[in-house]
Amino acid sequence: MLVAASMEVSFSAEQNVRTKMFKNGGSYRIYVNDPEQILKDNPLTKELEQKIISASGSNQVLSIRESAGECDLKAEGLSVEGLCDIISNRGAYEGREDFISRYLVQGNLPQDKNEVLLVDIVQEIRPVSVGDHATLKLGKNKTDVVIAGFFDAAYVGRSDGFKSEDGANVMITKDLAQEMFPETENFEYSWEIITAEDSKEEMQKKLTDLVYDKNISICSFKTEVSYLQAQMNLIWGGVQRISLFILLFAVINLINMLLSNFNSRRWELSVMRSIGLTQKQLNFMFLMESGIYVVISVGITMIAGIPISVFVCKYFGAFIGMEEMAYKFPSIQVLVYGLLLFILQCIFSKLFVKNMNRHTISEQLRSVE
Repeated sequence: MLVAASMEVSFSAEQNVRTKMFKNGGSYRIYVNDPEQILKDNPLTKELEQKIISASGSNQVLSIRESAGECDLKAEGLSVEGLCDIISNRGAYEGREDFISRYLVQGNLPQDKNEVLLVDIVQEIRPVSVGDHATLKLGKNKTDVVIAGFFDAAYVGRSDGFKSEDGANVMITKDLAQEMFPETENFEYSWEIITAEDSKEEMQKKLTDLVYDKNISICSFKTEVSYLQAQMNLIWGGVQRISLFILLFAVINLINMLLSNFNSRRWELSVMRSIGLTQKQLNFMFLMESGIYVVISVGITMIAGIPISVFVCKYFGAFIGMEEMAYKFPSIQVLVYGLLLFILQCIFSKLFVKNMNRHTISEQLRSVE
């Protein structure tokens, strides 16, 4: 139960989407629908950028990804197809060398024009290594390249929202892109739009009007958070059902333990009453015992559960393709758990004392004998 509660309070859909997709604090992300259009008539132009900025005086437009379109990379026993992003320090975060270097799984950034980076999952398919030679095909152009490293697809070259599957599988240098496509000056593929807090809602309508008929899609921070939260609610729902089953089992076990404990102590308590134990003292004794039970139970839960919770929170996010969750202690849930145990203890103590008071001390002693 502690693990389930820790997972729920530690996960934040907003923080995850912000870390993965809207790293600059933006509200919207727009991207080209057809990657081939980048090399023909790219709709992400300076004119469109100025119109977006003019739509609200506080807007900022940041280049997130530059792309050379669809590619086909072949090495010995390996074929990688998909989008080919461009490493360029012109943009913000996702295409920048300093950002990519933080999420290199193996190897280094390209030092030569014909060195490339591959998505890390290809190593799970074929045993390819840094330094291997390959042939890269972009459009009708082909060139020989060398694999310089592998990047983490969970952070670099990510898809532009849950509606698109346009994550990058290959990353090349800007020099190589310009050499293969000398007639193309604009490789823009994805922008992040930063808007003022009070104009976020109306800005989506303006953006929709501006990109209408331009083969451009819009992804919003709010929509991504809602989608991710819905996904996680499915997971939490299953985990919570398991927790409730454990809780029900624990309550039944607790009740059984209390009944057995009280029945086995009838003689002891009857003798204590015969030598002067008052009802107030009896109530206080049961109250103290209830507190000790709760402290021991919660203590064992903390000792066993916190290390497991920390471990699960650390690796669960990476396991499902999200960021590592920073562990947060579920103080409210633990407090409710402790109070529930204490209340159950008190209820059964009261019922047992009430049952004892219905009979005289001699009747109780005879019944036990």
